[in-house]
Amino acid sequence: MAHQFDSQLDVSILSVLLDDGGPRRWMSTQDVARGLAALEVAEPPAEVLQQRLVLLVADGSAECRAEGRGLMWRRAECAGKVLANADTWLSDEEALALQVLKRFAGRQITSVMATLLRPLFDAAESKLRRRGREGCAGRIAWHRKLSVVERSSPLVPPRLRETVLLPVLTAVFEERNLEVVYRPRFEPERKRVLMPLGVVEKAGMVYLVGLEDEDPAPQCLRLDRVHAAHALKERFIYPDHFSLADYVEEAAEFGLHADGNIKLAVRFAKGCGDIVRDAPISPDQTEEIGPDGSLVVRCTVEMADWLVRWLRSFGPQAEVLEPVSLRRALAHEVKTMARAYCRS
Repeated sequence: MAHQFDSQLDVSILSVLLDDGGPRRWMSTQDVARGLAALEVAEPPAEVLQQRLVLLVADGSAECRAEGRGLMWRRAECAGKVLANADTWLSDEEALALQVLKRFAGRQITSVMATLLRPLFDAAESKLRRRGREGCAGRIAWHRKLSVVERSSPLVPPRLRETVLLPVLTAVFEERNLEVVYRPRFEPERKRVLMPLGVVEKAGMVYLVGLEDEDPAPQCLRLDRVHAAHALKERFIYPDHFSLADYVEEAAEFGLHADGNIKLAVRFAKGCGDIVRDAPISPDQTEEIGPDGSLVVRCTVEMADWLVRWLRSFGPQAEVLEPVSLRRALAHEVKTMARAYCRS
């Protein structure tokens, strides 16, 4: 992480300064206090808040200036110089690349981390706008020429507060113990202290993986159910035997667990299997076009939940021929759905 946080209050203050609504707006101590209140952080005594702000200035994380009889604060970024001198170090191609990166860093984890690059994004936007005024309008219209389609679910994922995600990421990267207030849906709220091993985002939902107490099995917590998080000073030794990638593949929460390879055969209706001809299911895939224009695909693939969900998405346009066990399972699902929809 770019900053070393010594208290939850430091994290919250930086969150206010990083989200102040303007590229270089100075904030009074009272403005910072109001920002903390908006984040539902208990307002500290004025002298404590002032002390933490001074320490952030000493750490290089914030800047300070005197105004009248009070002090004003802002995040420590070189946005002013960056914006003023962008033409001397930033090419048109680099500016375009930065703006594209900003637009598509839309996942909750990356969007928080990208906040630290805000001066570069501001400089890129400024340069592209100047180029547009100079008659080079092609690049300024970049946002109308690029699109990425990822959403596969109608659900709107819960938004995470930076006052939760920032201390969690700090604890993960700096290998500190993490204290959280967790609110399960059907259980009472309670404090938990974990050794955070990683953060996983799936379909907009963000999960914290960590070890708790003497339990050797990793715990998986939904971050939107974390009401408060505090990166503690105590550090832990990251276990050598743990692999986040392996955990994600095996954990039920992520639906990637595989039960070995199967020989899959699927018949796609005419025109519905073109996608697997351009993007094969596996390297050993073979294809056969039937007299009616249907496509039969045979391949070796891992038997996993994602495969079943993907096959279901084709509805009646895809028929599983092999293995027989998968064919029967899908047939049972179809019959059950038919009974549900045909009830009078």
